[in-house]
Amino acid sequence: MALGAVAFSLFQGWFVAFLGILGSFLTPALTASPAPSVWALFPYLIAVLAASVAVMRYMGWWWMHRWLGLLASAFMLFCFVRTDHYGDISLLTLGAFGVGMGFLARRDPAFDLALLISASVTLGLFMTWHIGYLGTADSVLVDQITRYDAQRSPIIEPTLQRFRFAAVIFGALFGLGGYAALWRVRRTAVWAAVSAIVPVSLFATAYWRFLGFDTDAHWAVVSVVLSRIYLAAAFSVMHRLEPSPAKYALGLYASAVFACISLGMAMTLRDAWLTVALSLQLPVLAWIHNRLDLTALRYIAWVFCVIVFLRLLGNTSIFYYAHGSGFLIMWVLYGYGIPAIAFHQAAVTFARSANDLLIAVLESGALIFFVLLVTFQIRYLVTGSIISVKYELTEQSLQSIAFGALFRVRHVRRGVSWMPVGWTSLLSSGA
Repeated sequence: MALGAVAFSLFQGWFVAFLGILGSFLTPALTASPAPSVWALFPYLIAVLAASVAVMRYMGWWWMHRWLGLLASAFMLFCFVRTDHYGDISLLTLGAFGVGMGFLARRDPAFDLALLISASVTLGLFMTWHIGYLGTADSVLVDQITRYDAQRSPIIEPTLQRFRFAAVIFGALFGLGGYAALWRVRRTAVWAAVSAIVPVSLFATAYWRFLGFDTDAHWAVVSVVLSRIYLAAAFSVMHRLEPSPAKYALGLYASAVFACISLGMAMTLRDAWLTVALSLQLPVLAWIHNRLDLTALRYIAWVFCVIVFLRLLGNTSIFYYAHGSGFLIMWVLYGYGIPAIAFHQAAVTFARSANDLLIAVLESGALIFFVLLVTFQIRYLVTGSIISVKYELTEQSLQSIAFGALFRVRHVRRGVSWMPVGWTSLLSSGA
């Protein structure tokens, strides 16, 4: 019936063809079989794809031929690799698909989407490597999707040797291949995106699969080496490409550098020190942004702001961090003090180019972190613990005195109207 709809589209138009193609590919997933077989599945899918391409070529629907055909091919390839349990033949086919899509995109910019689809299906296969039945013939014909770690299928070897080797090969394929093509293509942003994003994503996936996001200095060294490679690529495109295309490629490679550095921090640091290290990247981002005029770095700064806010404001484990004895809580001093300074300095530096919402968020973060530093120190001084349920007059009085003094010596930057409001609200709440 689905193939009949594809044929009927010769008279009714492209939308009927789309419904027919979609129904043809979904039919195996909606049909249960007592004896599922990959040798029955893939000839069927190939026949559907061939019939669809024939109709699209005959009717001149080239846009559907390129994009919908590529998606169908990617879907079939995903199922093939999963069904083959990531065997040599299927991984070689995946590599050949990536090379072929790259060749098409290099010859004709209209096929740039093909390169992105190839990168996406590769990342999807590595990210779902641990799932036993997703995308195999069993799951396509019979619903047998299992939870992570609930049941391991034979595709996961105990040492993950195949995973490690394949991740290195495909990371190099997209990373080096995308970089090498930058000098001969029109849309450098697409190739730089593939070159920058795929290897870092594969590295992060490997970190998750091997260590479960635990710490390991050896992996941190690899992260530093990878960041140096991307830094070299950034300097190369800055000096060899024309200014306009180089700007996008430089922003993407700079993003990859910061991503690798952040991964390295996550591999070596824990608790408050990890948050401190992440916050210190904001002033560096601001300085590089002003030197190179890279708009992409402002978006990266947003990511770091969100991460630091979540770790310091939405993370209940901070109440159980180890702290020193005596008058001060040492982790509060550096855990909130350094991010407050980093946010303020980043706001000042970023503001030299534009006074936008990012500046407001950074300065708000600096204010919030400094307030929490003072609040927790006073609470520890009065109660001996920052998680005490007591809130007595002594603590309230010290809070009012502290924030009253801060309000008197506040520095309101010209042109930012919300800072006085923020200080007034804090003073009112402390009173």
